[in-house]
Amino acid sequence: MLKDFIKTIKFHNIKLNSGPDFIDLEPTIGCNLKCRMCHVKFMKDKVSYLPIEEIDWSFCKNKEITIGSAFEPTIHPKFNYLIEILNDLNCKISLITNGHNLNKKSFPALFESKLNRVTFSFDGISKNVYEEIREGGNFEQTLNNIEKFIKSFSDKEVKFIINYTVLKSNLSEIEYAPKFWNNRGVNMLNFIGMVVRYDDSYIKNNNLWDNRDDYFAALENAYKNVLKNNLKISISSPYYYKKYSKRNLNEKDISYSPHYVYGYDNNSPLENNCNSPFSTVRITSDGGVHLCHWEAIGNLKQNNMENIWKSKNAQNLRKKIFRDISVCNTCDYFKLCIKSSELDVNDKENYYSQHFKERN
Repeated sequence: MLKDFIKTIKFHNIKLNSGPDFIDLEPTIGCNLKCRMCHVKFMKDKVSYLPIEEIDWSFCKNKEITIGSAFEPTIHPKFNYLIEILNDLNCKISLITNGHNLNKKSFPALFESKLNRVTFSFDGISKNVYEEIREGGNFEQTLNNIEKFIKSFSDKEVKFIINYTVLKSNLSEIEYAPKFWNNRGVNMLNFIGMVVRYDDSYIKNNNLWDNRDDYFAALENAYKNVLKNNLKISISSPYYYKKYSKRNLNEKDISYSPHYVYGYDNNSPLENNCNSPFSTVRITSDGGVHLCHWEAIGNLKQNNMENIWKSKNAQNLRKKIFRDISVCNTCDYFKLCIKSSELDVNDKENYYSQHFKERN
């Protein structure tokens, strides 16, 4: 029984539901681009797709779901079918995509879905810079896709966000990016500092720690341009949080991602306030269910979500973290994703991944 389960793991007065409140879904491993700083460019895994028909999706009913946090979801050959399933279950969907594929396939289910947020990953605002960073990308095509997609939802309450990964090669375009995206109907522009993850010459030459004065100056100029041009767009960066104690500037908090809302909680039984093991799951393309970013507790091809959520594997993992929080110190997902807006931009540690530091 769930009551006995809660008593067994002794998490104070925390109440676990019969399943997760938030689902982070990765229907693929792979991408249609090979971005110069991205893990996809360096991974050895073959492209694979989630077997959608083999899974009981009923656990998603009325839940909030993010699709495509780490890989490009629209390359899945049955992506539209997946969205149809989630629509029938009344899911609140946040989609993360590079936008490059939206002109190649028709995704009618997307236009009927309960979209909450759509985040486009797009670095730089010029053809040369964008295509240097996003290998295989087409600047004009992708920008046209994004513009058309946003216009298609002009009569709906959908928030559109741009994730702009910052590296040395696109610093000069930061100050002009707010106006560029404001004019295209984007609500939020996130400036995300590149994290050095691999021993690669391009990545190391573009690291921000060695260029942080220029980085900070560019962010200041972006904010000045927002005010000067009276732009509606909101801009976000850990730099703004550090200096102004605000996650985003120019607008009220629309920037809270579901990862933060569900993954960080002052009432969490963990001293670092990570709430992921008690509220969220990450589903990978093999059907694996992860309570934490790095450890699977079961597989949806063999079991249903409620059984996995209350399983001995889940119970043991929660106990492990509760008893020894130090395991979280090596979790880039918690530091660089869930709490990314609160990173100390004056700390060199936050410009390098834990795994890179361990290897070097």
